[in-house]
Amino acid sequence: MPQVHELALAGGRRLLGAKARPTRCPACGAGIDAAERALATVLRAFDHDDVRQAVTCEALCLPHLTLLATNCPPAQGRPLAQAAGDRLAHAPYGVDWLAGSDADAEARAGMLDQLEPLVMDEEQHPGSVAARWRRDLAVACCPLCLAQHRGVRRLLIWAVAAQGHGRPASEESILCARHLHDLAAVSGPNAEALFRANADAWRTRLVRFAGPPQDGTPAQGRAVALLLAAPPCRACEEERLCAVRQRALLTAQLLDDRQARAYARSHGICLHHALTWTGPLPDVVRSVLSGRMAVLGWEVDEALRKQDWRTRHEPRSDEVTVGRRAPTLLDGRVYGGLPPPPYTLQDSSALAPPTNGRKA
Repeated sequence: MPQVHELALAGGRRLLGAKARPTRCPACGAGIDAAERALATVLRAFDHDDVRQAVTCEALCLPHLTLLATNCPPAQGRPLAQAAGDRLAHAPYGVDWLAGSDADAEARAGMLDQLEPLVMDEEQHPGSVAARWRRDLAVACCPLCLAQHRGVRRLLIWAVAAQGHGRPASEESILCARHLHDLAAVSGPNAEALFRANADAWRTRLVRFAGPPQDGTPAQGRAVALLLAAPPCRACEEERLCAVRQRALLTAQLLDDRQARAYARSHGICLHHALTWTGPLPDVVRSVLSGRMAVLGWEVDEALRKQDWRTRHEPRSDEVTVGRRAPTLLDGRVYGGLPPPPYTLQDSSALAPPTNGRKA
């Protein structure tokens, strides 16, 4: 991983200096391209009865099955959509079929569990704005990532537990694939109803697509567009709102010299949020990030140097753990907005603001 982090730091410095936004992630791009090639392979073999039978019997998850249905000839795509809609209405299914597989879901669930004490602490001790801001700075991670993940966790906890008129409305129940997996890790009396609301939204789109043949008409085009267009995810909206509000609070707090000095002693925002910042990056934010990245870069170089056999006589210090610590500075979303694991709310070393750059 030090080699990967070295490349990420070098690219991040260039983008930060050029005030440019990052392009498509190469790993994400490779996954998308591989899925498209696999889908093309299925399409080429779809005339075979055994292939069609396998697809109908859950060889593909629902999101990829809809892609296949819209790329097939209508005479083949409509029965696929009809079968998927029937399954949603009558047959049991899991989150992996409804939302597609998510290789990170289990690990992410374990990290997000660590946010619950922070959510509870915020509700039990709301305090002043300044006090809440100081508590966030005390956690050695990106305050914007922390706010985003804490906000989504609070939303999901509320959604599965709310009763009576306070329960989420139908439009508040729709979640994207990633947040459906996160919902599956939260228990509560409303969890099944939330999954059913998402299944019903899928079924409405599938039924319209599988309706009477309207080949080549505007209505058919709208049905295809509706099926492929993901409805707004309530948790993604919350994520964006939390980042915007926390960024606005950070900007306001930096106008106070005392808060600016406190920020300079903290972890600071991660590279991801610096590159996606709207407008000019405040001087102290840029200064703190540049300093943390410089120290992290030295540690990465040192970790790479000490992989050499000729350095075996030298002592190993914190730089050998740089692979575990680097993600919080590069992109705090990696650890669910928290410091590097293992982390607990009571861990004083995790809560203490960094003074020498190591916790960056």
